[in-house]
Amino acid sequence: MSVTYRNYINKYIELQPHELTRVEKDGERDGKLEIPESNEQNPSGAILKILTDARSSWQKYISEKGSNLDDLRKKIANTEYNIDTDIQMQISKEEDKLNNDQTVLINQEGIKSSKYIQLSENLDEAKHDYDSLRSELNRPVLTKFEKLYLPFLLILSVAEIPVNLKAFSLIFDEQQTILLALAIAVGTMLIFFSHTIGHLLRETGSDEVSKELKLKKYYGIGAISSVIIVLVYVLALMRQKLADNVEVGTESLAELIKTEGPVQTLQDAMFTTLGTSGYALLILNLTIIAAGILASFFRHDPHPYYEKVNKKYNALRGQTFLMKKRQDDKLTDLQEKYNRKLEIIRNKEQNLNKDKAITLEEIKSIEEFDKGDFKDIINSVDRLILSYQSGNSKFRKTTQPAFFKKSYNKQIREFLDQ
Repeated sequence: MSVTYRNYINKYIELQPHELTRVEKDGERDGKLEIPESNEQNPSGAILKILTDARSSWQKYISEKGSNLDDLRKKIANTEYNIDTDIQMQISKEEDKLNNDQTVLINQEGIKSSKYIQLSENLDEAKHDYDSLRSELNRPVLTKFEKLYLPFLLILSVAEIPVNLKAFSLIFDEQQTILLALAIAVGTMLIFFSHTIGHLLRETGSDEVSKELKLKKYYGIGAISSVIIVLVYVLALMRQKLADNVEVGTESLAELIKTEGPVQTLQDAMFTTLGTSGYALLILNLTIIAAGILASFFRHDPHPYYEKVNKKYNALRGQTFLMKKRQDDKLTDLQEKYNRKLEIIRNKEQNLNKDKAITLEEIKSIEEFDKGDFKDIINSVDRLILSYQSGNSKFRKTTQPAFFKKSYNKQIREFLDQ
């Protein structure tokens, strides 16, 4: 209860002995003067003042307490408005924002975006193609070491460089840059041819390939093989020519080329009989090429399109999955942000409900105090009047006024209620 308005009635709630003594002395003084007169029918003088002071204090208490209760009820009304209106508006606002953000995300980046729709259509087509081929072939894609294949080809290409470097030294002995570039180019070309031959050989073993197409592939294999054989044989001759020049004591290849010219030197090499050095280079090149052909053969599927269709299907499926996952992750982030904001709003709502409960308890406490306070005031005022009446009666010589009573509780209650 507020101390402000309770101060008006505190002296009655906790009636002090000196107050009783004071009014008793007032009664003694008035008794000596025969106040109030014996024929008076209604309270007057000091008794009326006691009643009037009590009623004034009670009315001030009631007025200020009523004002305080009005403030508390307004506070409750505002709190209820915040709970029922503001809080719900905030929740609705956050829900609308969440729904809008989710809709925008799904439409622009998710499963309803043009990109995802196109991706899904492509995936459906790729799946149809893959399922058709798989049903027709009744087997999985037959490929091996897909991840190791390209590094293996790179190793073979690098291995070709030092193998053929000596052969080109016959013509470009002192031009190291050209020498290295030619060795790299020839090595890369030979490995590419190996890859192509292996792939074509693998496809010719497929029953799904028509005879006409198989024949074309065989022609291709023959043509590429011819180029490889000619190339590695020429390289072997060049290597052998170089070795022969070293054996006969030629001081400098550069001098030989300067004397005979690079074309004449190359022509002489074409008529060189292969020896140990030439055969060694030939065998090394053929071994590397054979390794490339075998790797390519086992790396690829016999069917011309099965692996490609399978890769396309898996790639599109992966893209679709990643796109949907990104959408789901972003939707989860949006939901988590909404949940955090909602938790803050709910905490605010909870605090408002606590404030409302505290205010209601305060109102209840004030109203409960009313009953006890009113009774205490009546009893205290009755004691004050009786103390005055006792002191007055001691020194009066005339008859007591008619309104003097043993108890004034009823009259006091009526007087305070006026």
